[in-house]
Amino acid sequence: MKNYELKIFHNNKCSKSRALIKILEDKTVNFETINYLNETLDVSFLRETLNVLYGDISEVIRSDEKLFKTKFNKVDIDLDIDNIIDKLINNPILIQRPIAVIIKNGKIRKSIICRPPEKILDFLIS
Repeated sequence: MKNYELKIFHNNKCSKSRALIKILEDKTVNFETINYLNETLDVSFLRETLNVLYGDISEVIRSDEKLFKTKFNKVDIDLDIDNIIDKLINNPILIQRPIAVIIKNGKIRKSIICRPPEKILDFLIS
């Protein structure tokens, strides 16, 4: 494996998140979990994670979540990164999970929403 840190936005109640953790443990990959529902998220860490996210940034919001449906209107969501960060910091349940983040030399290099969890395998070697 390459010389990097791996952090996972993890929700233990999520089957996809648990599946990703199992894949990493089975492959003996070292990682750290970010229990974003129980920990205060660092705004700059979240911003850098989203800046290097593989895929569409709008996918990071769980628009099928009950809170989203009752509090926000999907067509009213501004996909500006500052607005997304604000919604996620104030409503962490809306963060799609699991998200894998690669940190190398103290800098976030890349991140991906691991849906399906097996996406992690190609992500780690790319």
